[in-house]
Amino acid sequence: MNLLKGQRGVCAAGHPLTAAAGRKAFEAGGNAVDAAVAAQLMATVAEPLLTGLGGGGVAMVKRGSSCKVLDFFSDRPGLGPSRPLAPLEHVDVHFGVDVQRFSYGVSSIAVPGMIPGLWALHQEGGRLPLPLMARWAADVADQGLEVSDGLSKSIKALAPILERDDYLRPKFFTESGGELTLAITGHRYALPELSETMMRWASGGPQELFSGDSLDALLETLGEFAPLNIHDLNAYAVQWREPLYTELKSSVQPAQLWTPALPSQGGVQISALLQSVAHRLLMSREEGGVEPLGSKAVSLIADAMRELEESKGSDWPRALVSKEAGNVWRSQLGFTTHLSTYDAEGNAVGITSSLGETAGVSVSSLGLILNNFMGEDDVAPPTCMPAPGERLFTMCSPTLLELEHQSGVQGYMMGSGGSSRIRSIIAHGALYLTEGLLGLGADLSEVVRAPRIHLEGNKLRLETFQRPVGLIEEIRERCEGLGEELVCFDDLNLFFGGLHIASGGALGLGGAGDPRRSGTVEIV
Repeated sequence: MNLLKGQRGVCAAGHPLTAAAGRKAFEAGGNAVDAAVAAQLMATVAEPLLTGLGGGGVAMVKRGSSCKVLDFFSDRPGLGPSRPLAPLEHVDVHFGVDVQRFSYGVSSIAVPGMIPGLWALHQEGGRLPLPLMARWAADVADQGLEVSDGLSKSIKALAPILERDDYLRPKFFTESGGELTLAITGHRYALPELSETMMRWASGGPQELFSGDSLDALLETLGEFAPLNIHDLNAYAVQWREPLYTELKSSVQPAQLWTPALPSQGGVQISALLQSVAHRLLMSREEGGVEPLGSKAVSLIADAMRELEESKGSDWPRALVSKEAGNVWRSQLGFTTHLSTYDAEGNAVGITSSLGETAGVSVSSLGLILNNFMGEDDVAPPTCMPAPGERLFTMCSPTLLELEHQSGVQGYMMGSGGSSRIRSIIAHGALYLTEGLLGLGADLSEVVRAPRIHLEGNKLRLETFQRPVGLIEEIRERCEGLGEELVCFDDLNLFFGGLHIASGGALGLGGAGDPRRSGTVEIV
C-alpha cells in the first residue's frame, strides 16, 4: 500500500482482526500505544498459536523524539527449593522443504511476561480505557471466529504438540472414531475462557491472574514436576531498556536504526548484518553495481550472513554477553507474530511476541495457552543458559528505521516472527528500503513481499520467486564450492516469517502486512 497523507494512524499486523482492533483504537481517539495494545489483545484471539497471555515479547516504543524498549520476555523458571523435573518432549516442525526441532511439555514453560508487559505499555502512554480495548477482543473470543489461512498452516505444523493439549485439541481438531482431523481454513473456534480472563485482568491488573483462584488453576496445571512456580511469578518484572542505535552511513539514503539490545540476540545481529551488507553494496557499486534480486546480490548478502555466523564462535551466545566481546559487537554493529503502529503525532509502537511453539499445556479454565521457551535453543541456549530468575535470550526484534527524504524524515516501524530467521527477515526489509534493491520509493507491499535468503549452519535458504533466470544454478554451484546445502522455496513460505511495517512522518502514513502470514494493514 502506498504511503498516504492526512490520516490518524496505521496498524499493520498478521491477521485482519488484529489490524482492525488497532484501527478501532485510532477511531476511538487513541494513539499508537492504544492501537498496539488493542491489536495485541486481539492477536491473542485471532493468532492464538503465535502469541498469547501465557507468552512474552518485546516492544519498541517511539514517543516524540524518545525511543525505548519494553522487555516483557520470559525469565528462566526454577527459583525456590529444587525439585525433580519432568523430562522435555521433542518434536520436528516441518516447513515444507525444511524442518526445525523443538521441545515441549511442562518443563519447557518459562515465566509468562505478556500480562504485566501490556499493562506497563498501556500505563506508559495509553489514552483509552484498557477494559474498552479488552472488550473488543473478548467479544470475538466469545462469539468465535474462523481459522485463517495463516493459522491453518500453524495448526498443521504444530499438530504433534496440539494433540497433547487438552484445551486446544478440541478447538483445532475434529474427532471421529478415535481419529483426529486437523481444522482447516474456515473452521470455527471460540475461546470464552480467555474472554473472561482478559476482562478480569484489564480491570484489576496483573495480580488478578497471579493470585487467588487463577494462580491456583495455573499451579495445578503445572503440577509438581514443572520448574515454573510461585517464586518465579512473584519475582518477575518488566524492564524498560535503551535500544541499540546504529547509523547506516554507507546506504543509498542516510538511515538511522534502533533495535533491541541484549537480551535480544536478534537486535544485535540485525545491526551488525545491515552494516556489513551496506558496506559490501557500497563497494560493489564502485565496481559497477549489482542486479536487483540477482545472483550477485544474493551472494553479497549471503557472504555478510556467513561472516556473521563465523564470528559467533562455538560458544555463542556466551561470547555476546562477555564484556569484551559484547563491546565488539556493539561497535561493529517459533512461531511468533508482530504488529506495528504509527500515528500522525509521530508516535510508533512495534510489538513482537510469541508462545514459542506452545508447550502442549494450557490452563483450560483460564484459556491460558502456555509457552515452551525453555524448549528453544535460541532462547535457552545450552552453551549459555541464564540462571533461574534471569531473562532468557530472544530473537524478538521490533525495529525502527528512519530515512531522510527531501521533504523530511520518514519512520518505519517493522518486525517479524520467524524464530532464528527474524534477523534475516528484518534485515531484508531495511535493505529493500535503504539500498534501492527494489528501487527507491518502492511500495511497502513490494518490500514485505520481496524474496529473502537466510544462511544458518551449512544451509542457505533461498526464496526463488521474482529472481532472474539462471540464478538457482549459479547459487547452487557457489554453495557446493563452499560445502553448503541450498534449500529453495519457490513461493511465499511460513518459514520466512511475517514482516509487518507501519510508516509515518514527512511522507504521511502507510503500511503493509506480509502475505506469508496473512498480513494486513488498516489506515484511519
